[in-house]
Amino acid sequence: MRKLFAQISVFLAVFACMGFYFNWRYENSFPIPNHATLWYHKFHEAFQEFRNATTKVMIPSTKATPDFLQSTILRNNENNVNFSKSDSFRVQETSRQVLTTATAISSKPATTTPTTFKTPVILLWNPTFPNHRWQLPNTDVCGNGCELTNNITRFNESDAVVFWMEKTTSEVKNHPYMRYRRPDQAFAWWCGESAWTTNNFHRRNLHGYENFFNWSMHYRSDSDVINALMPHSARDWFLHRVGRANESSYKELKLVTSEKEFDVMFEKLLQTKKKGAAWVVSDCDLMKGAKARMEFGKRIETEGEYKFDMFGACSKKYLPYDNDKFFEALQEYKFYFAFENTFNCKDYITEKFWYNGLYAGLVPVVLGSSKDNVKRLAPPGSYLHVEDFNNDPKLLAEFLRYLETNDTAYKEYFRWWTMPGFYPLFKIREGEVEDDHVAIWHEDFQVMGFCHLCKKLQNGDHLHTHKVIPDFWQDFYGKEEPECYQP
Repeated sequence: MRKLFAQISVFLAVFACMGFYFNWRYENSFPIPNHATLWYHKFHEAFQEFRNATTKVMIPSTKATPDFLQSTILRNNENNVNFSKSDSFRVQETSRQVLTTATAISSKPATTTPTTFKTPVILLWNPTFPNHRWQLPNTDVCGNGCELTNNITRFNESDAVVFWMEKTTSEVKNHPYMRYRRPDQAFAWWCGESAWTTNNFHRRNLHGYENFFNWSMHYRSDSDVINALMPHSARDWFLHRVGRANESSYKELKLVTSEKEFDVMFEKLLQTKKKGAAWVVSDCDLMKGAKARMEFGKRIETEGEYKFDMFGACSKKYLPYDNDKFFEALQEYKFYFAFENTFNCKDYITEKFWYNGLYAGLVPVVLGSSKDNVKRLAPPGSYLHVEDFNNDPKLLAEFLRYLETNDTAYKEYFRWWTMPGFYPLFKIREGEVEDDHVAIWHEDFQVMGFCHLCKKLQNGDHLHTHKVIPDFWQDFYGKEEPECYQP
């Protein structure tokens, strides 16, 4: 009997030590070795139960239930989360373990009791960009702070679960087990690509998601969460622009730049201008519209006899990758060819227009998105559209040459700076809070949607509304013209 008691004591001691060890690694976000993954989750779950029972302290659960874990399988992936202890947080992507469900989605209602959290938690269900270091600022324009995690063992405590388009498939094993979904938990589908690219390149047909998602989170202005590919600090300006002022932090936008200030700002910008037009392009023929835009660019050179500088994979010439050096190089030009690789997708205007054009202080020349569409979204008088020249590259080239030699006429394309509302301008007009500055542009536009999502969670939209999208194919593809998504 004593021998049995001694063996039990040794087992409990070893169990407790391993539990403390794995729990310490878990709470400090250390990656768990691959061979120890399964044991780690078993010990972490069991140890939490053991610690709660022995201390007789009721601790709100931050993990999936044992039944949920029994219905999951572990698989390796590249991402791990590390949180800073400052007001803001970062997603540091190194190595993590991902739980994927192996049980069919249940139609039973969620049985978990909703919990009120001081700071909303946003869970990234799918692994995302492997080298990104994101920072969601704890500022008003970014929702006043939300916690972002890709640790899916925190599924139950998450207020919103975001599914990235590129890693989302309709296979049941890639879904969370719906039986344990909190009734106040919002599922959002996140996409930064056009409908054509989503359907034909990534081949996401979006069938099988009936009554699964609550919110859409993509580039269109009718998306529940707007993920426009623009500086996140322009969120309030854009919400007013697309008729959703009620979701902005301000009922009315304030004047940011006076006429007198505008004159000084423009003169400062004009001093940087030394060249005509620039174009950064790396998709030469992959997407449907890529060939068409390359052909139009060649016609500008040949028929319009207008020389411009091309950068990117299609030219084998590159601009500096550093954020400041990239925009400093661009700012030397007067025009930017914002030619999209997708034609006539509603509201699909990308970083080519918002960053390389407006933010960098260039006049965008637009091809791809329709004239009416751009007119509805963009600042009035801030751009040129090829449809204004009957899609004739020769007429366009003549007008570009005219503006190059007429500073007074060129200045009018920046008059929108005096409109109410804030839009950042590189080294000319940045936000008052440093965390809202554009630090790394190709990460900043990914943050835009999460800032809007955070604001919705802070406002309690997931608590007050119970929207479910019955047919997600219809919600995303069905609202577009066939040209936008068909091969």
